[in-house]
Amino acid sequence: MEQEEIHILAVVTKYVLLPVIGFFAGFFAQWFLQVRKSRDELLQALAAKRADALGELWAITTLRTEITSLKMDAVVPSNLREQTNADIMEWYTQKGGALFLSWQATQLVFRLLDTLRDDNAQKKHLNKAVSALRTRLKFDCGMYCILTQRQNDNSSNRGHRLGQLTTVNKDTSKASLSKHLLP
Repeated sequence: MEQEEIHILAVVTKYVLLPVIGFFAGFFAQWFLQVRKSRDELLQALAAKRADALGELWAITTLRTEITSLKMDAVVPSNLREQTNADIMEWYTQKGGALFLSWQATQLVFRLLDTLRDDNAQKKHLNKAVSALRTRLKFDCGMYCILTQRQNDNSSNRGHRLGQLTTVNKDTSKASLSKHLLP
């Protein structure tokens, strides 16, 4: 009697349970692949627009000659800070640039805006905020990658918040940049 029950259980498992498990596994695998494909298509469609938007932010954050000619400890004049602040805010809000920033880059944009709104902002503080943002933009575009901790420890510390970075692709054409904006 006991052997017969084991045989029935084996048959039920073989012809009922395993096909049901296979059906659900296949269904969820198909669903996952479709979601992934849709996401990849969306990212592909946005890549060129994102490259343009980040390129525009890059141009906006190129410090004017009036700022770069200052000494490092000099306070940046308010009219220059206000103009840069206005340019970034226009890009971020009116032109929709915020839609193309990573979370980390958004935090660095706000840090730069805080620096620009500080009446005592020195050139060195502004340089540091701009450099951190631009480094993050390069990282987000795939121009940089984070090295392993061992390589990081062996290289000179340049003060990047992201860790020591290395260039992996120097081709900055728009097509290449668009390609690197995809995950």
